[in-house]
Amino acid sequence: MFEKNNFIKHNFRLIMHDLQIIIVYLTNEIKDKNLFLCDIIGGLPNYIFLCKEINDFFDEFSTIKIENLYEVFIFIESFCYDEISEDLRDEYKIDLDKNIEENINTYYDNGEPKIIERHILADACRKLISRYLIDNNIDPDNSLLSYLNQKEFWDANLIRDEQYLFEKEIDKISKFNIQIKYAFKLCLVLDKDNILRKNAIGKFSKSEEKNNYNI
Repeated sequence: MFEKNNFIKHNFRLIMHDLQIIIVYLTNEIKDKNLFLCDIIGGLPNYIFLCKEINDFFDEFSTIKIENLYEVFIFIESFCYDEISEDLRDEYKIDLDKNIEENINTYYDNGEPKIIERHILADACRKLISRYLIDNNIDPDNSLLSYLNQKEFWDANLIRDEQYLFEKEIDKISKFNIQIKYAFKLCLVLDKDNILRKNAIGKFSKSEEKNNYNI
């Protein structure tokens, strides 16, 4: 398992950007998911230029296969969220409106079971922050839920198995009129301890042992 203080010096924004480029390329061009990433990266076309950290990472951890790439991406995104979010502009870190905070807490504390639990909504917000708000100039007054409607922010099983309830709960949360500018502080209100980050670290650690990543 790599140590955070050894990894902290790297450019997380660039690393996340390049990982997304690799994912898109592999999805479109490579069908064999059992190939080793270090071999694929070494033969990428010239128009794809990756940062040194990414090249060094997959050279060092050469047993990682294509089928594990998204798992690696989610792990790094979760593990390094605090460092990634340090670059988030202040306009996306506005204190949550008291009425919205009260409505959110009332919604989650009403005793009714939810498939979009607090930590799941917070995780979707964190993914939006690390993938889009860091680099893109999105109007902070735009609706948060209009962006969170995208499938990439949610567990595929949740959407597939509970589509009706998922859409119903998204509709309810949308009525709170939460804006993009509240995304960062909403995460803290919903899930200050970042539960899914802890779960991701535990899950990836088991994969390390099984696949001999030795990160």
